Amino acid sequence: MRLATIFGASMPEGLPMPEEQIRTLVTTMSGDRQLMGQLRHTVRSIQNCDLSDADDRIQEAFALLIVDLRGGTHIRNPHAWITTVTTRKALEQRRKDRRGPAFIPLSGLLHVWSEPEEIYGLQEILAVIEQHLPKAQRECLLLHVIGYETEQIAEVLLIQPASVTRNIERGRRRLREFRLHPEQFPITPRTQGGQA
Repeated sequence: MRLATIFGASMPEGLPMPEEQIRTLVTTMSGDRQLMGQLRHTVRSIQNCDLSDADDRIQEAFALLIVDLRGGTHIRNPHAWITTVTTRKALEQRRKDRRGPAFIPLSGLLHVWSEPEEIYGLQEILAVIEQHLPKAQRECLLLHVIGYETEQIAEVLLIQPASVTRNIERGRRRLREFRLHPEQFPITPRTQGGQA
């Protein structure tokens, strides 16, 4: 079912969404295999966690979605909203856990690097990111590596796009100090068409 069908006519700002519409929206979104797969991949990449922990973060985000809709918050794009909030929840949990370097599965990196051999040395890069970069640079670079664009990172971290770019560039310069070559860490992720 399309989200436009669920929302029907535009809801006036400040009025709570009817419970039946909320239930339909949540059921439709949680049944979207592509969306749920992307959310799980994002959380597992950020938190270095198992599937059940990833699902916990996603459930927290859906709970907030329900609260906001019941409270009359107008959410124009529920998919983007749930992605942003789930990513924030994963980052918050990562800050609490401090489990060490992020683990990013090979399959999740093929949309960032052109060739699998370019992934050589990635775990070393992630270890340096975790241990030696300030929080802002660390989080911008981590989201950058898993394929987020500048504007998406800015929205998740609640900072300006220019700050994201600056943090990525400063982080990349810091990586050079550890003799990690910039070509191992691309400036821009690949697009879906396969070109930067």
